[in-house]
Amino acid sequence: MGLTIGEKNSVRKTYGETLAELGKTREDIVVIDADLSCSTQTQVFAKAFPENFQYAIVVVVEVFVEL
Repeated sequence: MGLTIGEKNSVRKTYGETLAELGKTREDIVVIDADLSCSTQTQVFAKAFPENFQYAIVVVVEVFVEL
């Protein structure tokens, strides 16, 4: 990846690209994301290392019972 001093890049894009770069040398890196992989740019890692990428979608349901 490698940014040059003064080069502008979004934090999210840098995050996603850096994870993908780390994945090339570290097989123990696993990325868990919800439905924000486009926003957080973890999709870059997901495309390069699909076996190390997991979606974790949690559905929270509250049930109110009136007595």
